[in-house]
Amino acid sequence: MTTSRITVRLATITLFFVAWFGGVVRGEAMTIYQIQYTDLSEDPTGSSPYASQTLDCAGGIVVNLWTGSRPRLILQDPANPDGWGAIQVKGWDGDDTFAGINLGDWVSLTGVCVEEYRGTTFLQFGGATGPAPSAAFAVQSTGNPLPPPKAVTLDQIAAPLERPPGDWYVVDHSAEPYESMRLTVEDVVVTALGLGKASDNYNLQNDDGDAWASDYMNADRTYFDLYHEYVQFGSKFFSVTGILEQYERSGSPSWDYYQLLTTSTNDFLRNPPGDANSDGVVDDKDASILGANWRSTTATWETGDFNGDHNVNDADAAMLAAHWGKRVDEESVPEPATAVSLLLGLLTVATLAAWHRKWNPPGLGAGVPRCSRMTAEPPGRQPR
Repeated sequence: MTTSRITVRLATITLFFVAWFGGVVRGEAMTIYQIQYTDLSEDPTGSSPYASQTLDCAGGIVVNLWTGSRPRLILQDPANPDGWGAIQVKGWDGDDTFAGINLGDWVSLTGVCVEEYRGTTFLQFGGATGPAPSAAFAVQSTGNPLPPPKAVTLDQIAAPLERPPGDWYVVDHSAEPYESMRLTVEDVVVTALGLGKASDNYNLQNDDGDAWASDYMNADRTYFDLYHEYVQFGSKFFSVTGILEQYERSGSPSWDYYQLLTTSTNDFLRNPPGDANSDGVVDDKDASILGANWRSTTATWETGDFNGDHNVNDADAAMLAAHWGKRVDEESVPEPATAVSLLLGLLTVATLAAWHRKWNPPGLGAGVPRCSRMTAEPPGRQPR
């Protein structure tokens, strides 16, 4: 074989390997699903099979823009609402990296580098000294409706377990399909603060279990505060919405957990005080619950304690009356005269309930005779 033929053949082989290893899919843009999807039975970590490769991405709708030392775009493809449908894009050129991009834009990307960082899959974008200096974006369309958040239960994005003390690990990575997607959890209460790597995580709890959230990406959080002003111990929410992110850190201490990142005040829907049954409205059902638990000293929100002191008393009745008829996050409250009349009515109901319990003690069984005065119903009430 002549030297020229050998040279041509070597050049062809070299070009083939450069094309293969330098950008497997540069000829055809990949969907977010293709980049994110992992068979968890083969790779339980959920890492992208394209990690460390440079590629083009068909992109998705911008559901959040976050400014910081490394600005981010969160893109979500509505074609995959049940999983593997979103990804974060990290910029390296400061606040102007994504200038001209707005919420609702469909953005595609070229020349981005796939990186697994702290457990989350990122598309690294640009930066003269960054990993993808030739990356570019294109706005394909504007004004697209944001994909609705997917409703999940807390056990689907479960909180980590502490093992050993100071180290937090999830049991598995079954939440991986929801990484970077907008999710919402319902009927939750804050039961712990000061968790996680930066002590800025808080625990959300309901009957389904526990999950962690954080407000570090929340645009409405006061800068020096760890949490949004709505987040306090005992805060009750009709729903909390956010973007799921994994955080992984080796060393001592070490962590591996998922966190639901809220992005604005709108991500919190609060139960109005008085909504004991968490159906989103304060009404006679809640008044009945309060009356049935009047003077309890071990109460919860669900049994009529709306101020978190574990007691059901006139303070809780006043809160219920002041929010009578109010729905989730409505600002309107009844007129003062209406509130006063409602409060008096609730106190009357509660007093009658307490009177009934006093004269009908639970220790008296069906076979124990009662005098007629003890078994008489209060005036105006129907027998049970």
